[in-house]
Amino acid sequence: MCHAVEEVGVSQQWQELFNVVLRYGASDIHLEPGQQPDQLLGRLRIDGELQTLPELSSLLSSQLLLHRKLRVGLDIAVRRRPQDGYLQQRTPDGQLYELRLSSLPTEQGEKLVLRLLESRDLRLDLAKLGFYEDD
Repeated sequence: MCHAVEEVGVSQQWQELFNVVLRYGASDIHLEPGQQPDQLLGRLRIDGELQTLPELSSLLSSQLLLHRKLRVGLDIAVRRRPQDGYLQQRTPDGQLYELRLSSLPTEQGEKLVLRLLESRDLRLDLAKLGFYEDD
């Protein structure tokens, strides 16, 4: 029962973080260890620049890192070598995003970077791309 409650809490925590990322139009989430053992720092890449947002600190926890690694299919026991994975997630309005996660070892601990890619069904006519049958 306790594990199920934790799972719901971490899932809600992730959804809130995901909503913040979408609201700011960020392309990346950087989650890295802080100076204290249980401290986690979060930064968002917005318009190409990493920005620390105070509202992120309340949404971050070591359980969130484990949850994301599990959801992406990474080995949670491996912390000393890089790992990569991805998953898809929909927004409440149905927009599909692909989340690419990279786990990187650092001197202070493990750093996660999540890149958000908007999945669109792009079907472009070759003529619109500048290609013509005569070419």
